[in-house]
Amino acid sequence: MSRAARRRVEFYLAIAPWLLGLVLFTGGPILASIYFSFTDWNVLAAPRWVGLDNYRQLVTVDPIFWVSLYNTAFYTAGHVPLLFGVALLAAVLLNQPVRFIPFFRTVYYLPTVTAGVAVSILWL
Repeated sequence: MSRAARRRVEFYLAIAPWLLGLVLFTGGPILASIYFSFTDWNVLAAPRWVGLDNYRQLVTVDPIFWVSLYNTAFYTAGHVPLLFGVALLAAVLLNQPVRFIPFFRTVYYLPTVTAGVAVSILWL
């Protein structure tokens, strides 16, 4: 076996656990969710195939669907860009060459550290 082929085998052996986890713990539930979305299933009985009826009811009968769709779109279009803008502004401000910048960086990062310290103290 050549050196390049051996390195390829080592590479695939190294990523095999991650790929297996991806397929089992991400791909499997996604596929199961897609399948169960086309069935009538109450967990106690076997799933009964209903096709697109669940989606028809969702769009035509359920009044909460449109409200939740609007709320999701509003959140995505409004809150996420605003949050990114504030985070970018904070990053730019914390990179400015001003006096006491180590203090400001420490104060900004302090909530991340204090949670771990509080948990450690509780476990002691």
